[in-house]
Amino acid sequence: MGRGERACWPFAARFLIPWLCGDRTRWWHACTAGSLLLSGPALAWYALAHGLSPTQALACVVAFAGLWGCFGLLTLCPVLVDAPAMLVALVGAGLYLSGLGLTPLLVAGLLAGAIKETGPVWLALFAWHPAALVGLAVPAYRRWLTDYPPPDHDIIAHPIKSAMQYRRGTLLDGTQMLYPWGLGLAALLNPSPQLWASVGLAYLQPLIASDVSRLVQQVAPVVLIHAIPVIPEAWLPIVLVLHIFNPWARNSLEAQPVRITGVP
Repeated sequence: MGRGERACWPFAARFLIPWLCGDRTRWWHACTAGSLLLSGPALAWYALAHGLSPTQALACVVAFAGLWGCFGLLTLCPVLVDAPAMLVALVGAGLYLSGLGLTPLLVAGLLAGAIKETGPVWLALFAWHPAALVGLAVPAYRRWLTDYPPPDHDIIAHPIKSAMQYRRGTLLDGTQMLYPWGLGLAALLNPSPQLWASVGLAYLQPLIASDVSRLVQQVAPVVLIHAIPVIPEAWLPIVLVLHIFNPWARNSLEAQPVRITGVP
């Protein structure tokens, strides 16, 4: 898409960043790097808006950087649109939670929908307000009212079959599905409807895609604002070090092509 070529679904929905960056590799790298760097203060602002202390907000930022699916993987694959989508969702949620009304949320929802088709959903979960879902109008328009080529790979043409074959025997493997969260697992001790809705939707994605951490950790902001308050502030430095050096952090890197058997 960066070269102006038509792409199949769902990539056809992710048109804004390719339109801005084109086929200029440095622009893609700068977009991802800038989005990751700005996501730090945006996440701190988001955590403060939820009543966390400055120390806890800083801990959220450090913990976010220690999540492979949110940070490490994207530094190695800077041509993905996950980082700018995350930044827009955090900023939009932060603006809404700061009392600026629904307008920033609606604008951010439309912008997130132009970056990635799931962006408005994560924004709605971060802000915990359904108005952000208006942004789904953008991918819906691209999906039903524009023309795009058919899938060019079995994984895209048969996502559920490929996902099930790819992670056969691993859906209940904690080292791949849970342990990469590190200290984020402490959120289980501080549940809320927002947390359950966010995690539940996030974990539906591995049923139709080959990645795990890159997808489920898109709800990291919600998980972290629930996990960090559980940990005493005096323990945070030690817990964060253990989190950053989590031996299971990269276990769910599963973006290798798979050949689907029995599919013509």
